[in-house]
Amino acid sequence: MGTAFYLIDYNFYFVLLISLVVGFISCLVFMVIWNVLFRQMNLKDALKSSYKMSIISILIMMITENIVIILIAPKFTSHHMAMDSHSSHGYSTMIFAMSLGFLFSLPYNYYHLQKTGKICH
Repeated sequence: MGTAFYLIDYNFYFVLLISLVVGFISCLVFMVIWNVLFRQMNLKDALKSSYKMSIISILIMMITENIVIILIAPKFTSHHMAMDSHSSHGYSTMIFAMSLGFLFSLPYNYYHLQKTGKICH
């Protein structure tokens, strides 16, 4: 969602696509590093596992976040989606959307970890 504020003057759908790509890449890199360092996986297995979780999780998060933004604050989908620094409505909408995106992706992540036997309980 932070990418959207750097690309504020562009079309909403272009920003959506760029945000999806940037979110996917950063999530994938983080998960690969985490799996290699802390789960002692080799790079190939870490990349395979991270890819499967990242692509679905990012899609779930992005779809949820954008639906919330379109429903709660449709003005952010227009060309003039600049946030007013004197209003906290934009930030609260962003935090709410990101929280729902995180919560909606948890069931899939839990299922995937349980399926692979990597779950902690």
